[in-house]
Amino acid sequence: MRQFYTSGANFPAPTVARDAFVAGNDLLYLGNIVSSDVPNSYSTVLEILAFFAQKYRQDPTFAQRVDSSVLRILSQKYRIYGNFNAANVLVQKSSLNSVGQSQSITLDVARRSATLVSPGVQDLTTLIPSPPQPLDRIVFITDSNQVKQCSTCPPQTNLDVNALQKSCFPVIQSARRKPGLVFAPLYVFA
Repeated sequence: MRQFYTSGANFPAPTVARDAFVAGNDLLYLGNIVSSDVPNSYSTVLEILAFFAQKYRQDPTFAQRVDSSVLRILSQKYRIYGNFNAANVLVQKSSLNSVGQSQSITLDVARRSATLVSPGVQDLTTLIPSPPQPLDRIVFITDSNQVKQCSTCPPQTNLDVNALQKSCFPVIQSARRKPGLVFAPLYVFA
């Protein structure tokens, strides 16, 4: 993302966070993000929060989007936990061993996490006037890194580099079995 937004030494973290939010991300992970105009991640997070608060006060459309995101998050939490009692949501440390171990959950996250970065939605119909055709190639450009759930937890790969391809592959395979449809291969660049 830094390379997409950087022009020279400028990395506008508040703009990046806003664009990720407007693209449909209800939750934004702000760990290890440093804006070019502040000295560290903590200051960057404060800068992003101040930017969002100002945008919320000044832009009714943005405020409505924030309110909708908060409602979705709280509704989902209420659906999962039944009430907002801390005892219902805090887990034992031993339960954390299973975090990130389910391939089906990882694939579902990959399937739901694809975000259009470029071109912008307003340019999409001009640059890509029709959906991919049967003989078109599909390219996935992905990245993977190691994360730790806590300071003493072992590092884990947050998302398999092939997760997006794997989540799309069953759909493509079933479409290939339909008469008259031919699909070109998928390419993954990690």
